[in-house]
Amino acid sequence: MYVISQIFVVLGYVLLAASYCLKSRRNILIVSFFSLVSSCFAYLFLNAYSGMAMMILAIIRNLIFIEENKKIIASNKKAYHDYFVDE
Repeated sequence: MYVISQIFVVLGYVLLAASYCLKSRRNILIVSFFSLVSSCFAYLFLNAYSGMAMMILAIIRNLIFIEENKKIIASNKKAYHDYFVDE
C-alpha cells in the first residue's frame, strides 16, 4: 500500500505544479481539485484518516470556489450584455 500511496503523492504534486502554469481561475481550481483528490487517496492508502479528513475539507472548499466562480462568470457576462448589447 505504501508504494501505491507514493504514486498518488507524486501525481498530486505533478498536478499541483501544473496548476501554477494555468492562466484561468476555472482551470486552476479544477486541476487543484484533482490534486487534492489524489492526496486524499494517498492518505487513504497510508491509513492516515486525519490527513484524509483534511483533504476532504479542502475538496469541499474547492468545490465551493468552483461554484462561486461559475456565478461570477455568469454575472460578468450579464453585466457585459446589459452594458454593451442593450444600449
